[in-house]
Amino acid sequence: MYSIEILAAFDFLGKETKVGTLEYERVKGNASYRFFYEKAFLSAFPKVNLSTDIGRFLGVQAASGNLFSFLGDALPDRWGRALIDKKEHMEAMRRHRLPRTFDDFGYLVRIDDFSRMGALRLKHNGKYLGQDNGQENVPPIAELETFIREAQLFEEAERKSQPIQETWLKNLWKHGSSLGGARPKLNIIDTDGSLLIAKIPSVKDTYDIGLWEHFACILAKKAGIKTAESRVLRVGPTPYHTLLSKRFDRDAGKRIHFASSLTLTGLRDGAGATDGKGYIDIADAMAGDIGINSLSRNTSELFRRIVYNILIGNHDDHFRNHGFLLRPDGWELSPAYDLNPTLEKTQVLAISPYSNQSSIRELYDSSDYYLLTKKEAEEIIEEVTKAVEQWRQVAKDIKISPAEQERFSGRFEWALEQTRDFSIYRKEPHGS
Repeated sequence: MYSIEILAAFDFLGKETKVGTLEYERVKGNASYRFFYEKAFLSAFPKVNLSTDIGRFLGVQAASGNLFSFLGDALPDRWGRALIDKKEHMEAMRRHRLPRTFDDFGYLVRIDDFSRMGALRLKHNGKYLGQDNGQENVPPIAELETFIREAQLFEEAERKSQPIQETWLKNLWKHGSSLGGARPKLNIIDTDGSLLIAKIPSVKDTYDIGLWEHFACILAKKAGIKTAESRVLRVGPTPYHTLLSKRFDRDAGKRIHFASSLTLTGLRDGAGATDGKGYIDIADAMAGDIGINSLSRNTSELFRRIVYNILIGNHDDHFRNHGFLLRPDGWELSPAYDLNPTLEKTQVLAISPYSNQSSIRELYDSSDYYLLTKKEAEEIIEEVTKAVEQWRQVAKDIKISPAEQERFSGRFEWALEQTRDFSIYRKEPHGS
């Protein structure tokens, strides 16, 4: 049995507060977890749920196989896990032993404490897990080019099944293993001390994904959507841009707690339109007992983001790509992130009880599920449409060439044509 203390380092707390205790063991190869809430934490936060798979009560709560969701949000995805696995293989070779295979708990305890997503810290036997040299584990932006080069060498070697150099792995593991997503990325410190995510071009890229994501962030702001602060740099041995996105779970060195909508809806990875799940599940969770701080503001913001995702073809809109930040008065939607235009005409999440088609009309007809009047829905659709109509100017401003603009122009214009059809539809009796 391995026991760790879970500590809350929320930005609005005067000091770290113990959330509870997590116990872990493997029985016949299967992971088993037990969690015990701390009484003082439940008393301090009577209306806030950290996740829907743990109840707000004292005593043991058990889970088998999957880690509790409120801890799962800190887990790395493909890129981070690949780095941890490669490091383990290299260590095993040096020590002449077989490499270990990690489950979720194994990855959790190997993540760097300083850059771990959210505001939970882990202690074992009085020592913080994942704490090495603190901020020294995160390089300054001046060293970005070196890490871009190493990330691309790592990817290329992995693709060709060639040996990985220990120097690449050591640096990338320290700075990138705490991050989610499948693409290469790392944590980096900006010149003002802010913590950034650097999304590095992949050797597999065929166009400038970082620049287009930056475009989508700028356009989203014009549409009235809170987004992560971003900028792009063109450095290293690649023709494409690295996107620098400010970590919104950090503020002046303080940690802000984060939870994905997957955690707060109680769903599992992979849930989506194929099994009837979607944005309405997020709205329902807000209206439930998770402890949202302003229901009307957050459901309105969610609806606005759906309109935007439909109009730009953002198909990477799964439950982990919608998040919440914990404030003193409860949860609120985090800034939007991972916004990427595509040519897709469907969403990963259903937008209504019946469809995941990228349809403004379908969304409008379902606006009551988002606790909006038809008039409120119309106003949001109009505001987002006016912003997206400026897409060519935004693209020009950030130097996306006219030829490159054609990559998504057909998709954007197809979506905008929908809004013109919608303007007619909503004036008909059944749309009023």
